[in-house]
Amino acid sequence: TDDGYGTPPTQAVEVPTSDKGLLVLNMCQEGPLLRRISELLRAFVEYRPDMGYVQGMSYLAAMLLLHIDSDEKSFVALASLLAKGHLQYFYTVQHRGIGCHIAVFETVLQKGLPSLHRHFQVIGIVPQMYVIDWWMSLFSRTLPYEIASRCWDLFLLDEAYIYRISLSLIIYFSSTIHDEAPIDEILMFLSKIQNYTINEDKFFAI
Repeated sequence: TDDGYGTPPTQAVEVPTSDKGLLVLNMCQEGPLLRRISELLRAFVEYRPDMGYVQGMSYLAAMLLLHIDSDEKSFVALASLLAKGHLQYFYTVQHRGIGCHIAVFETVLQKGLPSLHRHFQVIGIVPQMYVIDWWMSLFSRTLPYEIASRCWDLFLLDEAYIYRISLSLIIYFSSTIHDEAPIDEILMFLSKIQNYTINEDKFFAI
């Protein structure tokens, strides 16, 4: 449907549209991976009609299919991911759960980058303006494939890493997201991080 919820049409699965810093190029074309993503999401919708298809799920499905040796195991993994933690709140729009995760990151940002946090408050930037997109795909639509894969490893070890990774992104690009930048410049940048180069070693050294 137009609001991003519903059943994924066979040829309308959301896929990366850039060749820089996203998953893999063949996701942008008709091919085996795109077909498998669509089949996996259709199976999930049958399993969880209460949740249905939500934009962002295709990135989760793609990452699982790229790392797991069978579609059946990928289905089990996707169902498990979306049944717990922050993902269940975001994909079923449970405002209380979403609010708790946003509040935790707000505290992390305040302690980690107090000056920038104050600037964000003054100009009206709140975390939900940018972290929801990052978190719903577990960074796989924001970070290069190799970096996103390492972020998934950390997330699967401890979900709390979503806050650390998010803060690291802001720290990494702090020369652009500084406390004198205007709101429109910051929001545009935060929504287009995938268009910028990230050095993997430097990022994980933060």
